[in-house]
Amino acid sequence: MKKKGTLVKRLFIYVFSLCMLSLYTTSCVSYDEDIDDIYKQLDELKTRIKAVEDQIATGKYIQEVQSISGGMKVTFNDGSSYSIVSGDKGDKGDPGATWSIGSEDGITWYWYKDGAKQQWQAVGKDGTDGKTAPSPEMYKKSEGQYYWIIFAWNEETKDFVPDTLDDRKGYEPLYSYNTYVVDRNAYYELHVWMEDLDTPANSAYKTIQLPKEAVANPFLEFLGYKRVKDPKSPISLAEIEDDITFFYWYLPGIRNATDGGDTSIWVGQKTVKQYQVLTTLERDSAAAIIRTNLPKTSWKLTLKDSQDGLLPISFGKPEKHTGSLTKASANDAIYILQMNGVQETFSSALDYEAKFKKAGGEGVVYSLMDTVTGINSGYKAFITPNPGNSTLPEAKLSTIGGNGETAVREYEVTVGDTLNMKFNDAAYLYDYYIEAADTVQAKKFGFTAYKANGTFKVTKTDPDEEKFKAVIYKLHYNGSFYKDTVTIKPLEILP
Repeated sequence: MKKKGTLVKRLFIYVFSLCMLSLYTTSCVSYDEDIDDIYKQLDELKTRIKAVEDQIATGKYIQEVQSISGGMKVTFNDGSSYSIVSGDKGDKGDPGATWSIGSEDGITWYWYKDGAKQQWQAVGKDGTDGKTAPSPEMYKKSEGQYYWIIFAWNEETKDFVPDTLDDRKGYEPLYSYNTYVVDRNAYYELHVWMEDLDTPANSAYKTIQLPKEAVANPFLEFLGYKRVKDPKSPISLAEIEDDITFFYWYLPGIRNATDGGDTSIWVGQKTVKQYQVLTTLERDSAAAIIRTNLPKTSWKLTLKDSQDGLLPISFGKPEKHTGSLTKASANDAIYILQMNGVQETFSSALDYEAKFKKAGGEGVVYSLMDTVTGINSGYKAFITPNPGNSTLPEAKLSTIGGNGETAVREYEVTVGDTLNMKFNDAAYLYDYYIEAADTVQAKKFGFTAYKANGTFKVTKTDPDEEKFKAVIYKLHYNGSFYKDTVTIKPLEILP
């Protein structure tokens, strides 16, 4: 069967993408309008991506990356080369970009695109710890119009936020979601657009980490689990457990417990969607303890069960253990990885629980797998999810900017300060943020809310009004959110 029009136009992207990850000396598959053949070629594309990952698993590493029409060419240390190309304009597509981080003074670090310094700072300072910016991304403005999104340092929130100016200032038009590379010093981070033809909403970039150096006799040992709040705190081998349990809540909807009604999405410091699962893993500081000689900059770890199923659990940034646990040698180290839930959705609570069990309901053992190198640890650990109580206590606001109530639901705050909120009974508070109840009134006080970290600021008092109202939104683990309306009274602190 043959089809014309929109579908074929979308599929054309993938015909050219078949060059992707094929050996440099190998010619591309010819274009054929037959849909079944194109789907077959897409399967082949996925196989070739896996082949590259298998190459890395054997210890090969990248010697060079070069921009070519529509994407990148990467060369391994054994001389083999791969053309990584995508784009709906075929060989007229923009060359792939190489993004890297550099500094002219060794103090301030910026993004560089193909060797040219850009306006965006890439490493921001928060106290003594430097935060590295997320990778650049692509933004689709309209069909055929694509732009770079760069994450810019925000002094107010002390974090990186997307540079989303309305006039798209500084953005560069592209033909399509081109393949591009980010140089992360210890490895290259390759971004390849993978469109899902059956479910376009699932289309996304696939990230492949390409190491720059070989690791001799790489290994990964999964020691077990521990609830760890500080990676520097003492840990003994006797404290590490083979099993871990946690509570979870399946969210068929996100419920407005104050006004009634459900919504399908919550956007605060975190984003939560209908049919998602929230867990206490992060709240309880659940962590996996591992020993490895793999460079931590190139890890991408997941938990795999004995039937090759992947668990809906993610890991935070690896923290090197510097406490008393001594099982590492000079050539490896012990790391702590915070365990978190995932932003996937599930058809039911039973669907989620089934990821942790065999068909008959029996638990399965798990190993850690590094998807970059393909290296697995041994199987040893059990994980048990337990459904949490559907009724949870509401977290109550206690202070704003360190100050308690001065009248009923009224708080005095200092002009110019970045203001945090603290809560009582907060064990089941998952997320929160603040907004002005009346934006016109709040503007008189220079009110700005920083949703990314739940803080806010007022920059002035008003000669005609003393106070304004704001609304605090509080999402709990069971999917219920509450709205607190409070009165904010800004005060000038005289020098």
